[in-house]
Amino acid sequence: SQVENVAVMTYASEMYSWYAGSIDSDVYFCPERQGTYFGSFYMKDMPAMGNPDYTIPENLTGDMGNALLGKLTPTQASLVTSLVETQRADLLGIVAARTAIATQLRRFMVESSVDKATVLSLAEEYGRLDGAIVYHYATNFAAVHASLSAAQQTQIVALREEWNALPCAGAYLYSEPVSMPAITNTDFLFGVGTQEGEAVFEGESSFVLHSSEVADHGSLPAEFTCDGASDTLPLDWSGAPVGTASFAVIMHHEAPDMTKWYWILYDIPGDVTSLALNTSGVGTLGNNSVNGLAQFEPPCSQGPGEKTYIYTVYALSAAPTITVAPEAVSREVILAAMQGLILGSAELQVVYARPEATEGESATLTEGEGESVFGNEGETEGEEVVVDEDNSEGEGEGEGEGEGEGEGESTVDTKASVGCSAASTRGSGHSDGDALFLGLVALILAVSGKRHSLPWMDSGMKTATGGVSDDV
Repeated sequence: SQVENVAVMTYASEMYSWYAGSIDSDVYFCPERQGTYFGSFYMKDMPAMGNPDYTIPENLTGDMGNALLGKLTPTQASLVTSLVETQRADLLGIVAARTAIATQLRRFMVESSVDKATVLSLAEEYGRLDGAIVYHYATNFAAVHASLSAAQQTQIVALREEWNALPCAGAYLYSEPVSMPAITNTDFLFGVGTQEGEAVFEGESSFVLHSSEVADHGSLPAEFTCDGASDTLPLDWSGAPVGTASFAVIMHHEAPDMTKWYWILYDIPGDVTSLALNTSGVGTLGNNSVNGLAQFEPPCSQGPGEKTYIYTVYALSAAPTITVAPEAVSREVILAAMQGLILGSAELQVVYARPEATEGESATLTEGEGESVFGNEGETEGEEVVVDEDNSEGEGEGEGEGEGEGEGESTVDTKASVGCSAASTRGSGHSDGDALFLGLVALILAVSGKRHSLPWMDSGMKTATGGVSDDV
């Protein structure tokens, strides 16, 4: 797909730049890009979308900034200009964090490992500093807006027209137009208005997910896998946030090379608080990454040892807008559709280790094994599906454990991908250096066997994988 192609090319170029570069080039970043969070995308970057001949004027940002300051009172203007000093310490802290991270990661040039805990701790500090900078922008800008007179507002709107700014509508992902995500009201974070419902902080969430068949972090009974009846797990949840209008459920597994998903169920009404064993008639099924069909497909790992499977229920402020057929609703698609709608989520993690095959028993899955509870028979009669330890699915004729040609589509490590904001400027000729830097942190950890999901890297691009085999 176009998204996958851009992802591959982006990280290939970044990896080359890393090998050919230096700590100085690793540390370089442009704090100006923070302005894209507050609307400058439509004034500076959006005209480049789909227009390869467009060039952003070098003085555009400074000239537009001076024009805005000219419409403000001295007090209002000081709220903007004072940000330089307010943010100085945090910006210098980011430089120090990036330098320390780059120094650690460049040890991979000569060493087989680095101190992962140190890198992740530095990355967490980076995220904290970046958040502080955005906070100061938002609070000061909100204060300026609240103090504008009607005449000033008219003058500033006229400035937008004078600078040929485009309407604040629509968003882009890698220069491709996408639907504008719905954003919940966050004004309360900046002292404007109040949050609906009681504030719930990390570690204090009352939104929980249970199952009558397995405890959190417990062993998943075989009946809910391909080794048993391939049933869907009964689930129930409580404590959903105020304003929940819809739910979605995803079951997935983080394999070493990619994310697999087995069950997507969305458009669950907001008054539903449980799903029965082999539930039906509730919500809409999305696809799974095992065979790409719109159905539940039980986990059927071919690798040794326990695997962790995660059931997640999402509480949404509205039902997600889906414009594709259920068979095309992958984990990537549903997560993108839920962006801006998620009020909260709850997880149930379970583990399962498949029984070892007895001596002489083939690991080949034949027709009927692992059959979905939704009635899909999978392969045609007499055809064998061989899942090798290299995570590719093949079809072969004859007997035994022969390997067939792989049919699975290659994917980009979803946890090693960090995208831009909803209004991405990637591919527009205007780079976002530090978003790629953060992605490079995860990418380097991943390719060196030190893969880790950073808590502040949950957003961004994830790739759809249709028709790939189960996890290893």
